[in-house]
Amino acid sequence: MQRQVAVAQEQLEYLRDQLTESQRLATIGTIAAVIAHEFNNLLTPIVSYSQFALSSAESEKPDMELIRKALS
Repeated sequence: MQRQVAVAQEQLEYLRDQLTESQRLATIGTIAAVIAHEFNNLLTPIVSYSQFALSSAESEKPDMELIRKALS
């Protein structure tokens, strides 16, 4: 009986360790997703203004003032 209790306690400790590790990895994943989202929020307007300036520059009559404004 004592042996069964000891084995059950070992299994319980192992499962607790596994749960702690899983929670740690889930937290790291959440943090990585938040950081990626924040970088995307910063890069989206930069890319949009750059594409806008490029499309204006490639047109027949580029509007240099508009291009400067978009790139600044």
